[in-house]
This record gives sequence, structure tokens and C-alpha cells, in this order.
Amino acid sequence: MTMVNLGESVISLLDEIGKIVEMPIIVFEDLISKGAIKEIEHLEENEEEKVVLHIIRSAGEIELEHANRKYTVVQGILNGGKYTDYNISVRTIRDWMKKYRDAEKIFGNGYVGLISARHRQGNRTE
Repeated sequence: MTMVNLGESVISLLDEIGKIVEMPIIVFEDLISKGAIKEIEHLEENEEEKVVLHIIRSAGEIELEHANRKYTVVQGILNGGKYTDYNISVRTIRDWMKKYRDAEKIFGNGYVGLISARHRQGNRTE
């Protein structure tokens, strides 16, 4: 797992399949002190992994929370759920599905496609 966000009370970790796992910092620190969590030797990342980690690390806590909510819906649909199972417009869910699949093809990680790009937008009046 890779740490992607450190909040005031919660730490966000990215697992091997690209899913975000949130854990209270107190629990995380307890696992470290017990030796259940250890830093491993850093392996060389390929370019796609570098981009994925950069996108996730650049996102704010709120953006990651929104991406987690979208991810839950996308996984529900991918696991056989119906669009009508959610109180979200079908058009919005289809958009999330497309972004997820596109990111999966490009980066090997669909989750990053669900992270809002708003934080990367700047003043375009220049």
C-alpha cells in the first residue's frame, strides 16, 4: 500500500488494485509501533505509476472523498448493479464509468479517472 493523503485524523492508502483505503491515524500508528506495518524498499516505478501517484497526491482530501464515492458507484455497476440502484442520474454514472475505463486503459488504474481535475485548473484569462 502507498500512502496518498494524510489528514488530521485519517490516513488514505492506495492498495495494489487502485482502491483507496482510509484508516484512523491512531490505528495506523499503533500498527507501526507493533511492527505490523513496515516500510519496504522502494521499487522503481514506471511512468504510468508515477503519473497515477502524482494525480492522487495532488488531489485534496475533499477531491479524494468525492472520488471514493464515485468509485463505490462504479464498482457497484461493474459488479452487476443497476443504474437505478443509486440516487444519481444515469448520465452522471455513465460519465464516471467512461472516465474510469479511460483511465484504466491509459494508466492501468481507473480510480484516478474519478478524481476531479478542478484543482489543476487555473486562471485562463491571461
